[in-house]
Amino acid sequence: MIDLRQLTYFVAVVEAKSFTAAAEVLHVAQPALSQHMQRLEQELGQQLMVRHSRGVEPTDAGLRLLEHARAILKSVETARHEVRNFRDEQRGSVRLGMPRSLCETLGVELVTTWPREHPNVNLQIVEQLSNTLTEWLLAGRLDLALTYSPAEGGMLTAEPLLQERMCAVMPVPARAPGGAQRLGEVRFIELGQRPLVLQSPAYVNRQIIDMTAKYCSVELNVAYEIDSIDLTLDMVEANLGWSIQPYLTVRRLMEAGRLAVGLIVAPDITRRLHLMHSRQRPLTLPQLQTGNAIKRHLSRHFANGKHSPLIELEFAAET
Repeated sequence: MIDLRQLTYFVAVVEAKSFTAAAEVLHVAQPALSQHMQRLEQELGQQLMVRHSRGVEPTDAGLRLLEHARAILKSVETARHEVRNFRDEQRGSVRLGMPRSLCETLGVELVTTWPREHPNVNLQIVEQLSNTLTEWLLAGRLDLALTYSPAEGGMLTAEPLLQERMCAVMPVPARAPGGAQRLGEVRFIELGQRPLVLQSPAYVNRQIIDMTAKYCSVELNVAYEIDSIDLTLDMVEANLGWSIQPYLTVRRLMEAGRLAVGLIVAPDITRRLHLMHSRQRPLTLPQLQTGNAIKRHLSRHFANGKHSPLIELEFAAET
């Protein structure tokens, strides 16, 4: 069987064009070097070198082996280098952007478990709107982003993670015992009959709502345009109007009995969450680990069907 030592000796002899010179470079006795080369020729059943007055020259078979031997030795050296430096490659920092609704759902859990699972990687989480996260990703201010904005101009890679339904958000009826309100259904056309508190048209959610209204020929009564989610929900709670928000944005207030939520139907309105990164910068090992961690956390939250049909995962969830 051919071993790496034989290949190393063979390359050294060919490059030195002399057994004597190669033996000096390799710090090996010349007789031992000659024996290794004889065994290599016996193993392959080919004469690999010819001795003459000027030294040693490879045969045609030797030239073919020389090409493969150099490639094999280079690959082995590359593997040795990568494995030796594996610990260093695991070190670094990851700048991850995500919208507010995901910060509330995943933020604390991700931040608290990260140091234990990846002690050598510093995870920085930035909360911004989807449009801003996309801009920062393109500008190199972020490494990864969870965003509901579509990829722009082929500069970003977007991996779909989940689809999330939009809901009608309304004050809790006075008759509801203890503020409890079961999630029912609201037809989109009914929203045209209510004063609405919505974000301005520059936001992704508002653009989705306006496109749906145009498709359904429904004229919406936008009583207030508010770009603060907290203020918007406070206004709904104060009975100043209804709103249209993604499920994750209002889930906690709904579960706390502070707001009533209806699932919009006819048609359904959804938004899609993507894990995005720049095509211009290859993902590092810590960044790949971050993406895998995000999927694990999403699986734990939403893979059990408890939130269906409000949340649907678009990747193979861990079991």
